[in-house]
Amino acid sequence: MISICIPIHNVNVLPLVETLLRQARASNIEVEIILFDDKSLPTWRAINEPLHEMKNVFYLPLIENLGRSRIRNRMADMATGEWILFLDCDMRIMNDDFLQTYASYTHGLDDVICGGIYYGKRPKDRNLLLQWRTEQKVLRHRTRIRMRGVYEHVSTGNFMIRKKLFNTVRFDEKIIAYGQEDQLFSLELARHNIKPRNIENLTEHEGDVVNELFVQKTEISLYNLVRIWHANPLYHDQLYKGSKRIRVARFLQKSGFAPLFRAFFYLFKDSLRKACVSGHATMWQFSFYQMGFMLALFRIPNIYVTHYALAEKLDNN
Repeated sequence: MISICIPIHNVNVLPLVETLLRQARASNIEVEIILFDDKSLPTWRAINEPLHEMKNVFYLPLIENLGRSRIRNRMADMATGEWILFLDCDMRIMNDDFLQTYASYTHGLDDVICGGIYYGKRPKDRNLLLQWRTEQKVLRHRTRIRMRGVYEHVSTGNFMIRKKLFNTVRFDEKIIAYGQEDQLFSLELARHNIKPRNIENLTEHEGDVVNELFVQKTEISLYNLVRIWHANPLYHDQLYKGSKRIRVARFLQKSGFAPLFRAFFYLFKDSLRKACVSGHATMWQFSFYQMGFMLALFRIPNIYVTHYALAEKLDNN
C-alpha cells in the first residue's frame, strides 16, 4: 500500500485528493491519503471540510502550526503503507498514470523515487515573476550538482520513499519555517549512501507567490542555511560543493572581503530589496541581495531568536 501524505496550509486540496482517489480506483492501487491541516485560516478549513467524509482519507485540522518538517514526520508516523508518497498541497497532477507510475517502482530495488516538479510558464504578472525566475535558476543548479555527483537533491513536494528508510532519515524538526528542509533531507540521504532515482512523473506547482512574500521566504531560507552550516559540521563538505552561496560566502570570509561586501550591502539594501519586490531586478541583483543578507547572518551571535520571529511572521501569511 502507498500512504499519500499531504500537509495543508491555506489551500483548497479537494481537487488534488479527488484526482488521486480516482486514479487509485482506476488502476486498482491500494492507497490511504493522510492530510494534516497546519492551522489554516477558517475559510480554507471550511472549504476542505468534505475531506472528513471521503473513503480512505484521514483529515486532521491542527490547532497549532507545526511547520514543514514536523508535520511531515507526524503524518509519516500515522502511515501504515510500505511506501510513503509526499506531495505538497499546491500541486496539480499532470498525468493520468501518475499513481500507476509510482506504483510500478514499489517492486524494485530503489528506496527513493523523485517525480519532479514543473513550475509552469513564465508569469505575465511581474509581481509573480521573482519566484518563477528563481526556480528556473535553482533547477539548472540542481542538474549541475547531480551531474557532478555531489549529491542528489530531493524535491520534497513530489517524491516517494520506503517507510522503513524514512523512519531512519526523517525531516529535521529544527527547521521550522520555509526553506532548506529539502536540502537537509537530501544531505541526510547522501550520508546514508542512498541515491534517489529521478523519473518523469511531474506535478505542476500552482502556488503562485507574490514577490514581497517570496523575498521574505528567501530570507527565512537563508537563516535556515546558515543554521544548518553552524549546526551540522558533518555536512560541510557536501554543502560547500552543492551550495554556490556557501562557497561564495566562505570565499569572501576567508579572503577578508566580507566586511567590504557587507558595507555595500547595507548601503544599497533597501533599494535592492525594493527592486526585487517590484519585479524589475535582475537575477544578479537578487543574488547580490541574498549574499549580503547571508553574510550579515553569519555575524549574528544567536541566530535562533530572529529566525523564529521571522518564522512566526510567515505563518500568518
